[in-house]
Amino acid sequence: MNCKILLTLAFMLSAAAARAEGVAEQPPAGQQTPSTTATRAWMDLQSSGQEASKQPQPLSGETMEKIHKRYIDSFGKPIPEYYEHESFTDN
Repeated sequence: MNCKILLTLAFMLSAAAARAEGVAEQPPAGQQTPSTTATRAWMDLQSSGQEASKQPQPLSGETMEKIHKRYIDSFGKPIPEYYEHESFTDN
């Protein structure tokens, strides 16, 4: 009986310590960390187009027609009030 109590208490303390470590590792909201700074730099570079290819990369006429048809067809379906999650697997 005492062994079960000790094991339960040890488990609870270890779980609390693990949660405390996870919370301590989180930076305060809005604080810049090396990873957020790097991510922001990549996003800025991508949106600026500074490193974009100078080579035109056109799509074929057939591909553009399919894209345009899919775009136009999307207006024929009503926008659902709620997103209903469906599984992407066969299970």
